[in-house]
Amino acid sequence: QGASGGGHGGSGGQGLHSSDYSIVGPPYGSLYEPQDFGSPGGVSGLTSSLPGQGGGVITMAAAKLVEIDGTLHADGTEPVYSLNGGGSGGSIYINATTFKGTGLVSANGGSSPSG
Repeated sequence: QGASGGGHGGSGGQGLHSSDYSIVGPPYGSLYEPQDFGSPGGVSGLTSSLPGQGGGVITMAAAKLVEIDGTLHADGTEPVYSLNGGGSGGSIYINATTFKGTGLVSANGGSSPSG
């Protein structure tokens, strides 16, 4: 019933009540220099509505300092229909000599209400 989530830095999650043979989103992209968009979640056979969408790509380069005191998100989204899968997180690549701040940096996958 519940569709699987999209993969990116790791495999996507398996949908609730789906068979042991359901296909999850495969891992892809670079661990050291991530530059890929997240992928959408799976679609349940019970609907034609949109799954969760994959997160974006954020790249920052500085000769010396990057300081983040706010939020920087490349998160995937939740699906429109609860049995569809959430989208995988995107990529955040920060290249700097010093990285500091009290902010939040995330590229999380979107959750799905069905699991």
